[in-house]
Amino acid sequence: MIERAYGVEMPEVKELIPPAEHDTGFLNATQIGARLGVNARRANELLQLAGLQVRFNRTWRSHEQGKEHGEGMPTRSATVTAGIRFGGMILLYLCLRECKTA
Repeated sequence: MIERAYGVEMPEVKELIPPAEHDTGFLNATQIGARLGVNARRANELLQLAGLQVRFNRTWRSHEQGKEHGEGMPTRSATVTAGIRFGGMILLYLCLRECKTA
């Protein structure tokens, strides 16, 4: 990301960074919503109701339980300063949770 943003090559630094020991997140709320058949706003609500994220100063932040399923990521959006990316298992988690409440 720094390389792309500032045009700086950092191969030496990359070698020092250990690989993630957990499933790194890759789905944002828009992508989760598309896969569940709802819009991003509803997907964020579902994530919040599940206790996975909280709203703080107009941005979504991972709640403690959410950190098990995703991670905060910087974005380049002018309106969003950070986002949460969740692993693919979050879809199953939300579907199972919704089935219990339906």
